[in-house]
Amino acid sequence: MTEMQCVEGSRTLKDEIVFGLIQKTDSGYYRSVDILKPTEDQRQSARRCLLEVEKHFTPADRNYIKGAAFILLRHFYEKNMTDQEYSAIAQDWIDVLSRFPAWVIKEARIEYLSKFKKKPVPADISELCEKSFSRAHALKAQCRKVLDAPVDVEQEITEAERLEMLSRISQAVENVKKELIDGGL
Repeated sequence: MTEMQCVEGSRTLKDEIVFGLIQKTDSGYYRSVDILKPTEDQRQSARRCLLEVEKHFTPADRNYIKGAAFILLRHFYEKNMTDQEYSAIAQDWIDVLSRFPAWVIKEARIEYLSKFKKKPVPADISELCEKSFSRAHALKAQCRKVLDAPVDVEQEITEAERLEMLSRISQAVENVKKELIDGGL
């Protein structure tokens, strides 16, 4: 998930997701913010969004992680390593990265190669994975907050406001889907 354009092409995913905000912290991680009383439409949208987002939380398989690690390390190839040493290194990478989905690992690998010149260790990529994955976690947490919050039954909105909100929600969900698909899923 790279910096997605969300609503009207001017807001990014980190600024506004469907029915609430997620914010980037000073440390580079994302978090959800509180939402007081969502409407029933927002709750329904949260359910749909949560189902869509949860599809992208499946951890990568061993072979993907092994391949990603070897691709990354190929830039720093050492001729004198034995197959056993490469296998041990691959297992270290698998152990550290096995909780992340493939798209998060790919994003972290690309970011590392574009910013750093030294040979990475699994912790370097794991940290970048954590930051990247925090956006998806913030979105998931925001959906859950909306679903858990009490519904504001007294809140009245006009039909035009309801239709605009549904349009914004639909556009945001489509942008999330497109970003996840464009991100290599």
